[in-house]
Amino acid sequence: MAATCDALCEDADYDDCDDDCDEFYESECCCDSIDDYENTPVAVSANMFVASYNTIGNEYVNTSKHLVDTLDFEENREKQVISSPTSTFKASCSKAAMDLLRAGVKSESDLRLEEIINYPKYNLGTPENKFKIVTEVMSHPDDNNKQLLFIGVKGNELIPRRQNIVALLDISGSMNGNQEETQMAIVTLVSKLNIGDKFSLITYSNTDTVVIDDITIKENSIDFIIERLLSIKIDGCTYGSKGLYSAYQLIHKNKIEDGVNRIVLLTDGDFNFSLRDVFNIAGEVEDIVLAERDKGAYISVVGCGKYLDDKIMSTVARNGNGNYCIIYDLDSVDRNINKAYNELMHAIAKDVKIQVEFNPAAVAEYKLFGYETRTLNHEDFKNNKIIAEPFGSGAHAVALYELTPVKNTKSVKSDLKYQKVELTDNTELCTVSLRYKDVESEDIKQIDTVVDNKVNENTDNCKIAYRLVRDKDDTQNIIKYIESLEVVQY
Repeated sequence: MAATCDALCEDADYDDCDDDCDEFYESECCCDSIDDYENTPVAVSANMFVASYNTIGNEYVNTSKHLVDTLDFEENREKQVISSPTSTFKASCSKAAMDLLRAGVKSESDLRLEEIINYPKYNLGTPENKFKIVTEVMSHPDDNNKQLLFIGVKGNELIPRRQNIVALLDISGSMNGNQEETQMAIVTLVSKLNIGDKFSLITYSNTDTVVIDDITIKENSIDFIIERLLSIKIDGCTYGSKGLYSAYQLIHKNKIEDGVNRIVLLTDGDFNFSLRDVFNIAGEVEDIVLAERDKGAYISVVGCGKYLDDKIMSTVARNGNGNYCIIYDLDSVDRNINKAYNELMHAIAKDVKIQVEFNPAAVAEYKLFGYETRTLNHEDFKNNKIIAEPFGSGAHAVALYELTPVKNTKSVKSDLKYQKVELTDNTELCTVSLRYKDVESEDIKQIDTVVDNKVNENTDNCKIAYRLVRDKDDTQNIIKYIESLEVVQY
C-alpha cells in the first residue's frame, strides 16, 4: 500500500514530500490507485470540511484568479508617452525579495526589483496626514540624454488600541532547522502585545492543533507561551489549508471590534496536503484568504528558512491584505519583526494604487523599474473592485523611473490616423496620484501631487534607489551596498 501512497505524492507533484508522509498516507489513505483517492478517509474528511465551508460562505470555492501562476514576468520596457501617458501599479511596502537575496534563495533573473529598491530607509519625512508623497528628479548618472524620477510614499504611524493575534505555525518536517528563528519570531510578536491583547497559537503538520486558545496577555504571559513553544515537535506532512481554516475560525471567535484581528502564518510555503483539492493546493489556499479578507480577517506571512516557496507565500500575503517578510537567522528576526512590527501587523490603508500621468510636452519615453507583477491597466486605477495591497503603519513604498525628456515640442507627433497630438502650455513633468481604501470605512480616497520639471542633483533618495537598480544583476554588490547603508541608517 505504501507504494501506491507514494505514487499519490509523486502524481500530485509533491517532490519534497516529507518522509513521514509515507507512514501517514499508508495509515490514513491506503488507496490502491489515484482513482480510488476520493473514497479514502482523507478525502471523506476533506469533503466534510468543504461542506462546513458553506456555513461561513460559499466564497471559499474558486474565488481566486490564482496569482501564484502569474508571478513570472519579463522586465519592463520603455513606453512612449504619446501612446501610453499613464503608468499604473499596485503600491507595495514589501522588502521580501531583498531578504531572499541575502538568504541565498532568490536569483537575479527572477527578483522583484521594487522589493530591492524598497529595502533601505529613505529620507521621506513625517506625514502630516495618512500619507506623504516625496518626489525627486535628477540627471541620469550614466546617460546624459535621460533623467531619473524618484517617487517615495511614506505612511503615518497609526497604532490601533487592541490586538487579536493568531500565530499559525508550520511544524511539518520541512521546517526542521528553523526552530530557533520561528520560536524567536513568536516570542517577539508576543513581546509587542499590550496588557489585555489576545493571543492564540495553532500548529499544523499531519493535522492542526490549538496549542494556545485565546489567552489575554498579562505581565507573566510570556513565560507560559515560551513553555508551550518549547514543547512543540517538528514532524509530519504540511496540512496547510486545514491550519488556515482553523486559524480563521479562531480569529472570528475572538474578534476585537475596532482593533487588529490578524493571523501571522509562519511557514516555508511547502503546502503538500489539502482539504479540498489535492491537485490544486495553491489555488485552494488562495481561495480561503481571498474570502476571509472581505470579512475583516487579515493574514501576514513570515517566510522561514532558506528553502522556501516564495511564490505561494507572496500570493497569500497579497490576497490576504497582509504583508510578507523573510526570516532566516536571528538578525533577520530582529530586522523584519522586532523593528518592523507595525509595518507587518498594522495596516493604515488597503488596495493602495499609484498612477503617474506624464506630460507629453516634457517626457517622450519612460521606464518603470520593477513592479512587473504589480502592473495595472489605466482603467484599473479607479476600479474599486481591483484588489491591491495594504500599506503598513510607518511603512514606505518607492518607485524609480528612467525618463527621456522632450528636447523640442515640435517633434512630438502621433503616427495614428484618427488621433492627433495637441499639447497644452503646461510645463509640469507629471502628476503622481495615490488611491486607497480606508481600512475600517472602506471609503475611497485619492491624493494628487504635481512634479515640476526641475532637476535637483542633490537627491540622496534617488541616488540610493538607482544604485540598487544599476547593480541588480550583481547580487553580491547589492548585498554589500545594503549592509553599508545599514551601518549608517540603523
